[in-house]
Amino acid sequence: MARLLDAYPSEMDLAIVGTILLSSYELLAFPGLDYQRHLRGAHTIVASLHAHNSASCLTRASFWIYARHEVAEALNRNSPTLHDPGSWPKFDLSRAEPAEDSFCNDVVRLTAETVCIVFGKTSRSRTKRRKRDLSTLQGELRNWLHICPEQWKGTEYTEDGNVRYWFPRPKFGAAIVIYHLSMLLLWHELEKISEGPGDVNEMFDQVDAHSRQIILIALSSLPDSAIVVVVQPLCYAVKHIKDNTLKENAIFLLHDIEARTGFHTKSKLERQLCR
Repeated sequence: MARLLDAYPSEMDLAIVGTILLSSYELLAFPGLDYQRHLRGAHTIVASLHAHNSASCLTRASFWIYARHEVAEALNRNSPTLHDPGSWPKFDLSRAEPAEDSFCNDVVRLTAETVCIVFGKTSRSRTKRRKRDLSTLQGELRNWLHICPEQWKGTEYTEDGNVRYWFPRPKFGAAIVIYHLSMLLLWHELEKISEGPGDVNEMFDQVDAHSRQIILIALSSLPDSAIVVVVQPLCYAVKHIKDNTLKENAIFLLHDIEARTGFHTKSKLERQLCR
């Protein structure tokens, strides 16, 4: 791989684009063994190119597409990401004119850190340090949401008595869903290492609240380009939501997404509910 990088640097840029594009088609058609092999191949190229710090705009853009694939697969398998998110770029979100992509990419990074701490080898460790690490990550996520431009966060409205949200930038609606999923996972993990019944009740309520927001946003007529991104969070929300009506509506939506787009949802939902 090192020799290929030295001899054909521009071709390797195209190789990662082609690999990720192929993975995207396979993810839509059926995320089986071929998809997993190509994702591991993309991981090898990404690591060899140091794509997250590449001087090439094309390679950096490819990295963030790859990162989304890796986070989605980690969520699907309840496992850490292959690539250490601690090395991923952190964005300066306090700039005068923040870019939408910067916010969306940064919440992907935070979600990757979430799945690594929740599903990593220390996931059963009951220590004060672990509780502190989980709470620190929650603080970073809250700060991300606080810095987000208000106009991007969506406008709440009522339709036939149901709460819905309208997003001027639908892609950001998907980013908000990913934020809620990360908070759901962190609260659920804190609940497992809590020390008193009072703490447990509060954490259950927080898990339910974030599950509710995921479902309500998903039910808000997001375009297909955004709705496929919320499939995995929706599966987690179905597992944890207390409201049976919202649970049923979310399941109906998942079936509808598969029927309309061909994106596999049934297998993802079954895998999540069986855990």
